[in-house]
Amino acid sequence: MACPCKIQKKLIQSRYLHNSEKEIYLDYNATTRPDRELLAAYQNLSLKNWGHPLSPHGAGSEAFKLSESANEILKKCFPSKDFRFLYFSSGTDSLYQGISLLKAHLSNQKKRYQFCISALSHPSAYAALDFFGQSYRTIPADSRGRMKLNQIEIDSPPVILYPAVNHETGGIEEIEQIHRFAREREGIVFMDVVQAFPRLTEQHWLPFCDLFCLSGHKFHTPKGMALLGINSPEIVIPENTMEIHDSIVKYILAKGIRKHQEQREEMNRCLVIQEKECLHFWNKAGVPYILESPEQKVPGVLNISIDADIDIEDFFLYLANHGICISRFCACTGTVTGKSKILTYMNRNAERASRSLRLSGGRGTNSGDWLRIGKIINDYLKSL
Repeated sequence: MACPCKIQKKLIQSRYLHNSEKEIYLDYNATTRPDRELLAAYQNLSLKNWGHPLSPHGAGSEAFKLSESANEILKKCFPSKDFRFLYFSSGTDSLYQGISLLKAHLSNQKKRYQFCISALSHPSAYAALDFFGQSYRTIPADSRGRMKLNQIEIDSPPVILYPAVNHETGGIEEIEQIHRFAREREGIVFMDVVQAFPRLTEQHWLPFCDLFCLSGHKFHTPKGMALLGINSPEIVIPENTMEIHDSIVKYILAKGIRKHQEQREEMNRCLVIQEKECLHFWNKAGVPYILESPEQKVPGVLNISIDADIDIEDFFLYLANHGICISRFCACTGTVTGKSKILTYMNRNAERASRSLRLSGGRGTNSGDWLRIGKIINDYLKSL
């Protein structure tokens, strides 16, 4: 959870009135508004289908059928003959459980494996490896945010843990090449698709990983729903593995995944158009920005640095008081000040890394939202 930073405290003290209907929300990489249809289904099922799926009676039988329905939906959503899955309450939980499964799997192998993690991985990935006392090597990144696999020496099969899509810049990794690198060395790929699934089709990444984790609140399911996918027949799921057994949670997550897949293409089409209009307007209006996102990126994510001397905390207070919701880093940092580690690893200088903004849109955004950000930046600079 994010700890309350100075901005949040100042807003509370100033009796700031939050109005979700009037605000401009461009923080979809952090979390998304729950889908009304999914919320209604969750409520209705909770009121009439509260039995435990393992209880030996009618209510239990109905709950069990709901779990089976969820499983069937997911099998169609992720078409792979080796696909299996576990349900968890968060992407972090699924990440921890994935590493636990890998450690159990590797302990049964005669080979010695080397864990390798992208320098641009989410902080929770590092925390998970440290929690299990697992040694690892960090793979550096180039200026586009892609792993420099050729710069590390590996003398044993690698277990590569990395985000398919950069959490801050939206940059897409070299997914097929990473998979090939691992396979040539008899290694394993554990892919973080928390940011990839909302914007990339499964054909882009599913065939190129052995495990993956995703989080439902990134694509409009209610919070508290996540998935660990196992895409390798060799990785065994122990019978006593702790996962969520709530049939309703499973069903709503499965429905949310399917619904987002159905709407993703149209969402991306709109976001591509909005981005082009946005950058054209910003350039015409003289917005002082530097685009940090690489050319190869997903639609709807723009990482920019403000090309002016500003107090970033004061700027974010200005944004909040004007109903603008954007962010800089991952939510778990709990602050907006300081250098972006991601941009620093991508060889950006300290000034640029300290003035970066992460703008991320989704189903609910429109061109006016993006244009408004540029105007707000210019207005703030004029106010100084």
